[in-house]
Amino acid sequence: MERPDWRAIRGGLIPWSASEYHEVLEEAHRLMQTPHDDWDRRPQRFTIYDEDTGEEQALEVDVDNVAFQIDNLILKRYADQPQDVVLSHVYRFRMIFRFIEDNLERLVVEGLIKDEPEAMQVAEGLIEVLATARYEATRIEGDEEVSVFDCDQVVDGAKRLQGDMEEESS
Repeated sequence: MERPDWRAIRGGLIPWSASEYHEVLEEAHRLMQTPHDDWDRRPQRFTIYDEDTGEEQALEVDVDNVAFQIDNLILKRYADQPQDVVLSHVYRFRMIFRFIEDNLERLVVEGLIKDEPEAMQVAEGLIEVLATARYEATRIEGDEEVSVFDCDQVVDGAKRLQGDMEEESS
């Protein structure tokens, strides 16, 4: 099996579509409403190979973890796609959630999210941008620099796109 192109995956170079993101999100909501006994709870083990040290580390995944179950949904849904595409969608799904979590206050102020007690409403323009944007900013996690969405670019693009969508509908 070919090794994944982590530069492309972690750089946001492989876009998704907002409609496919929404479909996965709907599947995830359905999954979270089912009893854990209905989840795919088979033991999941894999090995990580460290190219620098030449060592392998065997890991076992917590199958009751919601994030793992959502990753598993994406892996199954896109099983017929190239590995880089599948891993990119898994990574982007997590990046979208992290972006919204990290920038919620600003996104509410900008009118791109309504954070209601019963449910969060996210502007379609924001999802469109997050589904395709490259990760052009960075943050430090531990001792590693990680590529992330550039908040200003995402907000500007989403507001522009949201305005275009509103013009088209009127």
